Amino acid sequence: MKKKYDVLLKIIKGMVPLWNIMIFCYVWALYYNERTFSDFWMQTMLISFFLYFVIYMAFGKLYHAFKIGTYKISELIFSQLLTFGIADLCLYLECCLIHRGFVDIRPGIVAVLLQLIGSTILIVVAKRYFAKYIPP
Repeated sequence: MKKKYDVLLKIIKGMVPLWNIMIFCYVWALYYNERTFSDFWMQTMLISFFLYFVIYMAFGKLYHAFKIGTYKISELIFSQLLTFGIADLCLYLECCLIHRGFVDIRPGIVAVLLQLIGSTILIVVAKRYFAKYIPP
């Protein structure tokens, strides 16, 4: 029975980073990548996705954003906001530097809001699941 909960725990804990990375990739592919990189579009998109993944995971470990079972909901949401906020900002600055000027930030703000809403929902659902099915 414990192995069943362990598998479900890992799935739930993996959904939050997956959600945030998917939202970033969607906005990056539809808006920022085509405005910045006209040549080598696919290669630069893959490199940017990899760079975002590395930054997101590094700051996620630094701010304990993936310790869903041990921290309070407010701490987890704040650490997730810091984690994907820093990663989004780094890639936005990369886009501005390569574009040699400012790029519209509104799609990035929409992405951050969607990431925040999705992370909040997933964290609350995960914490309720932990409280109900996993013994302390």
